[in-house]
Amino acid sequence: MKKSELLTIRLTPEIIKSLDEVAVQHGVSRAALARNILANCGYFYNFLETEAMRQPENVAKIENEMIENIEKSLPEGITPTLVNMMGEMMKRVMHEVAQKLIGEIKGGENSEK
Repeated sequence: MKKSELLTIRLTPEIIKSLDEVAVQHGVSRAALARNILANCGYFYNFLETEAMRQPENVAKIENEMIENIEKSLPEGITPTLVNMMGEMMKRVMHEVAQKLIGEIKGGENSEK
């Protein structure tokens, strides 16, 4: 029979919180969940690699659909210069929205502490 080995790792409070939440959801202890995750880490990494390879395809598909919809919706006579200007404006707007969402998420994390 093989002896088990002790593995010590440092984890952030956020990771511990996530681990505990999943353990409670599945009705297992933190240690049992950690052992199960580690025992199946090969499958987990295969899943992550598969998803990472699929992601560019999904992004490309979504981008192509957006391009087609925008092209169909453009008013007649619109110039490429105006389309470029609108694109730059949307880039800034979406960046600003993302920054606000990040601020809300961080604000929520700070209020929980």
